[in-house]
Amino acid sequence: MSQLISFEVAKLAKEKGFNTPCENYFDAQGTEVNHKDYVAIEFFEIFVENCHHNKSYRGTEAISQYNYRNDNTGDVTIRPTQSELRAWLRNRDIHIELGIDGWEDDDWVSTDLCYRAFVWQKCKPKPKPHADLGCGKFENILEIALKEALNLISNERN
Repeated sequence: MSQLISFEVAKLAKEKGFNTPCENYFDAQGTEVNHKDYVAIEFFEIFVENCHHNKSYRGTEAISQYNYRNDNTGDVTIRPTQSELRAWLRNRDIHIELGIDGWEDDDWVSTDLCYRAFVWQKCKPKPKPHADLGCGKFENILEIALKEALNLISNERN
């Protein structure tokens, strides 16, 4: 399973115009919610309400009434995986390069792999060799790089 982004990065992505439907989101209080679980609850509640009122029931009603929660409007902040957000950035010509750091003078690779991250933007100067964003575990350094990459985009909601 791919790593989900943090609330801080999700809010920044929303600010920068990310609005791709995702299975997970944060509510207004920053609590994480799984879209599939919530759709099932909504579906059941609407089904029971319609049965109670003797209405003819159409299964798509629950989903259509719920779909508004799966976009980045209002108090909802969608929560993509790191891979989904990275793909969205690539479509905007912003690339994240992750490389293994930790090669020593011997022939063995260290057991504690450390990754370095660089953020590249098309038609902009490439980063200097030592202008990486630090070194860390893969998901941690990728989260830092995603935040850095998002900061390269001018706000689209303003």
